[in-house]
Amino acid sequence: MRRSTLGAVVLAAIAWQAVAWAECKPAAETSRIRVTLEPPAGVQIAGVVIAVIYPADKLVIEGQGKEAGLSAVTGTPSGAVVASDDRDGELRQVIAQPKALAPGKVFEVTFHRCDGAAPAMPSELTCRVLDASDTMTTKVDGVRCSLAAAS
Repeated sequence: MRRSTLGAVVLAAIAWQAVAWAECKPAAETSRIRVTLEPPAGVQIAGVVIAVIYPADKLVIEGQGKEAGLSAVTGTPSGAVVASDDRDGELRQVIAQPKALAPGKVFEVTFHRCDGAAPAMPSELTCRVLDASDTMTTKVDGVRCSLAAAS
C-alpha cells in the first residue's frame, strides 16, 4: 500500500512539472542579467559553480539542459573552461581556469519572457555560489555572487 501511494505522489509531481514546463512558451522579449563574482577580500578564485535561480513561470531559457545554458550564457572569461546546465528554474554555470578570475562580471544570461506572463521582478531572481576554489584548487568559503540588469 505504501509503495503505491509513494508512486502516485511521484507520478503526480512529474506530471505537474511537465505541465509547468509546457506552459511557458518563449516570447520574443528578452532580458539580460549580469552575474558578478564577489570573493572575500584578498582571496583569488580560479574556479566557481554558480546557480542562477529564476521564476520558470515567467522566464525561460530556450532549449534544454546543457545546450540551453550554452546558448544563453555569454561574456565568460576568455580562455576559461565553462559548462552550463539549465534546469528550468535554475541555471548552473561552471567557470574554471588556472589563473585567478577577475572579480566582477563573470558572465551574462539572456532569458526570454514567457508568452503572456507578467514581467519577472528583480527580486524573483537570485544567485548562489555552490562551490569555489582558489588557484591551488583549495575550497574557498564565503564567495558570493550578485545579479544586475546587463547594459
